[in-house]
Amino acid sequence: MSDLASWSVRVADGDGAIYGAGLHLGGGLVLTCAHVVRDATQADEIAVRPTGPVFINFPGLSTDWMAAVVEPDGWWPYDDALHGDAAVLRLSVPPPQGATAAPLTYEFPEGAIVRTFGYPLGRDFGVHARAEIMGETLSQGWYQLDDSRLRGEQIQPGFSGAAVTLEGSGKVAGMVALATVDTGNVSPRVSWMLPIRLLAEHLRPVATALDDSTPVPRQRSCEQPAAALGTSCPLPSDIRDFTGREDEIADASEEIEGADGVPIVQAVYGMGGIGKTTLAVRLAHRCKARYPDGQYFIDLQAHTIGAEPLSPEQALRALLRATLGQPPKDGSSLLELSSMWQDVMRLRRLIVVLDNAESFGQIERLLPRAGLGLMLVTSRRWLEELGADGSVPRQMTVFDENASVELFTRVVGRRRTDAEPDAVKDLVRLCGYLPLAIRLKAAYAKGRPTWSLADIREEMAEEERAEAARGQREGVPMDGRLGQLRLGTAQPVRTAFVTSFRRLSEPHRRLFRLLGLHPPEIMDRRAVEALAENIQTAKAGLEVLTRESLVSEHGRSRIGMHDLLREYARDELFAVESWDARGQAAGRLIDYYLAVALMARQVLLPARPVEDEAELLHPQLPDVSSLAASLQWFEVEHQNLLGCIDLAVQYGHTSYVWRLPRAMGMYLSLSSNSKDAIPCYERGIEAAEASDQRAAADLHGLLGDALRAEGKPDKSLAEFRAARSLYIKLGDSVSAADMLTRGSAPQRTIEGSEQSVASCLQAIEEYTATGDSFGSAEAEYLLAVSARLDGDRARAFGHLRRALDLYQDSAFSAGQARCLNLMGVIQRLGGDYATAIDTLEKAIQLYRKAHDNRGIAHAVNNLASAMALAGNLEQAIAIHGEALERFQKYSPYGYPDALLVAGDLRSKQGDHAAAEQKLREAVRLYRPMRASFGEARAHLLLATALRQQGRYSESASEAGEALSFYRSTGNRAGATAAQLELEACQAALEDTSGEG
Repeated sequence: MSDLASWSVRVADGDGAIYGAGLHLGGGLVLTCAHVVRDATQADEIAVRPTGPVFINFPGLSTDWMAAVVEPDGWWPYDDALHGDAAVLRLSVPPPQGATAAPLTYEFPEGAIVRTFGYPLGRDFGVHARAEIMGETLSQGWYQLDDSRLRGEQIQPGFSGAAVTLEGSGKVAGMVALATVDTGNVSPRVSWMLPIRLLAEHLRPVATALDDSTPVPRQRSCEQPAAALGTSCPLPSDIRDFTGREDEIADASEEIEGADGVPIVQAVYGMGGIGKTTLAVRLAHRCKARYPDGQYFIDLQAHTIGAEPLSPEQALRALLRATLGQPPKDGSSLLELSSMWQDVMRLRRLIVVLDNAESFGQIERLLPRAGLGLMLVTSRRWLEELGADGSVPRQMTVFDENASVELFTRVVGRRRTDAEPDAVKDLVRLCGYLPLAIRLKAAYAKGRPTWSLADIREEMAEEERAEAARGQREGVPMDGRLGQLRLGTAQPVRTAFVTSFRRLSEPHRRLFRLLGLHPPEIMDRRAVEALAENIQTAKAGLEVLTRESLVSEHGRSRIGMHDLLREYARDELFAVESWDARGQAAGRLIDYYLAVALMARQVLLPARPVEDEAELLHPQLPDVSSLAASLQWFEVEHQNLLGCIDLAVQYGHTSYVWRLPRAMGMYLSLSSNSKDAIPCYERGIEAAEASDQRAAADLHGLLGDALRAEGKPDKSLAEFRAARSLYIKLGDSVSAADMLTRGSAPQRTIEGSEQSVASCLQAIEEYTATGDSFGSAEAEYLLAVSARLDGDRARAFGHLRRALDLYQDSAFSAGQARCLNLMGVIQRLGGDYATAIDTLEKAIQLYRKAHDNRGIAHAVNNLASAMALAGNLEQAIAIHGEALERFQKYSPYGYPDALLVAGDLRSKQGDHAAAEQKLREAVRLYRPMRASFGEARAHLLLATALRQQGRYSESASEAGEALSFYRSTGNRAGATAAQLELEACQAALEDTSGEG
């Protein structure tokens, strides 16, 4: 056992304020944390070794204070990536009598119980704390200390620099490097240890002290003397919780094992925090047996704060010293050093990890040209020159959800994650599936064992929501998710981004900042050109940002940005760009999207053009001249368009708040996306009513369509009538007539068939007066729908023939498909199944040509029904799955129609119980829609399914419900069928009663 009092020290400033602890290494040298020295000297720059004094005393031996300064080779400062945090001080006078050197050791087991003695802030005395060494989790050599399960004082601010001693032996295994207090919303109480063996590699005085205090075990007798420690370029320890890169490891291992007498170079690149170093270290450990002559690791410092990238000469000297045990001769030229290194690689089977490479030029002379070695290169930059020799760099991407959850679980513990799996999934999503971010958040969660994971998720989600709303008010400080990804004051993820950003030239920095304006989705390169205002600037900038892994390519024309990088870009944007500059860039971007949306909208419905045009000239726009291209563009850019509406609100580009939704309207109707459409239209109406009455009228009409698709006929009808009133005031008789036509469907539900028919007939009169054939076609079709629902099939067919001719004149394929679909239904109802099948197949072809997903669903549903009635039951079942799938995805309002057919098909198969289940679900869905005809049909089919199961009383009740609905809608054919089913049920009940 050692005597703590003889080597434990306090560190203070000139006024006697305590900043931390330390330990005496012997010979008047003291080890403490670099940040303790920085704070005590009030130094501004952590990367620069302070020259001012701090004050040391040995409280167990003397109350006298002694000045001390940092040794020239005793400064290993920390950065936000948590690479180091240590300083060695030399006392200005000899230590007090009785002072001894702390007993250092490089060995300790994970799970060991340790003690530490520190000086908590606000107290004038020291206290002991106990903890458990949990293991290395940040890939930097730091070990987490867990004191949550042990009684007594907790490790906290004021313990920095304190020795970590093994309970029992009293040996010093490390130094407390980070100790934070639980702040409630920024960082948990967490503490970390820098092990002595890591300190010895970076600080020569510690290596000397370790050599003096620790006998070298026999198995380590071949190691270099202490004077050489810190120059051996050792391979870091393997990561115990490695996960998520099994495929990459397997592919690389296969290539390595398949090498035949040639050196292998494996390279990976990707954004900061993606796990490149972790992968390279794991692969090196996996391949150690194949390369018995040594494994080496060198950080080339491309993205190290406070350090310049190593030159090729510096890297060669470091590797030659590590592999040969002595430095090359002074004065050796770069060519001589390179030749020596090539000999080493030729004669030895080595693994060398070149981490954090800046460029191909930095590593070119290090690459092996002969021999059997393995070189692993990591870089944020795409080093495409490596491909000339067949060593094509692999791009690393973020984890998928499963790998992210597994990494979080391995750090936090399976007991907690199994109890809250949904919270874990949300947390890794909020971390952007970025391995470093996940590790940090998992460490945060581990440091808060009394918090639920749902609480931690909500804390981070609040920051995400605040970041999404950012920009609506100036001067509001933001922390964001990046601020949540911290340990103490360090923010490793932000630091990774900062180091990449700072290597850019100013034009490229500005482009990166402006990308923070774009909605958080994949973007077209032409949208970036609109943001940048200059095509060449955008093209050159994207090339650089792609090479530096700040954006990612998604095909030839699409660009993506990780959402945490986007948050950092927004931070830089708000810090540098003025409100006006941001607003102008946002305006260019929004206008670009409007320009393309208007072109695509014209293709979708040329008979009803939108009276609008973009305000700016955009020389580069995508080709949306075909129906398929226009629909595909809307589908791909859907979320970006919605995001641009938010951007327009944020920066005061008010007219786009109604112009964009109006341009999207036809697409949103075809895709049945009422969830997005309704709030867009409502916000657009509010913005347009005071300044653009035509836009307000257009949006009232679109809102009516969306509400009808949502099953809200009363609200839908009100919107159509509001739009008609505005159009009449504007003198637009065609659009006013359109509102009568489009409003006739909800009007039938609310006011009855007679009023609905009257509206369509009035619309035809108004269309005829203006010579508008397209509008007349729409009205004729809706009159056919009404006649069919009334049971008058002949009248319905007459309207459909007229509508079909008019749609053909307008070249509107979706309208033609609609007519053929209803014709097929009427033919099926009339028993002409073969003709119905032929007609419905033609309708499906036209719907597919028009890319009308909702129409395809209805036509396939009807075709399956006709096939079943024609006796082709297996074929009907085979095709009906498409209808169910399309209804669920594109038209939930029509989904119960598909359930009717599904129930009927199950009944025809003889599975009446399954039919019952489908039909009861249809009844449940129809009821809030007030879809009387559909609900009547569901009750009728359900009555049949129940009767077939012998449940006659229930069957009669359902048949009675069907009869009531059919009578209320005036459908004579339906009422007749329901009456027959009711009589069959009653007869079965009488037979059963008679048998009893």
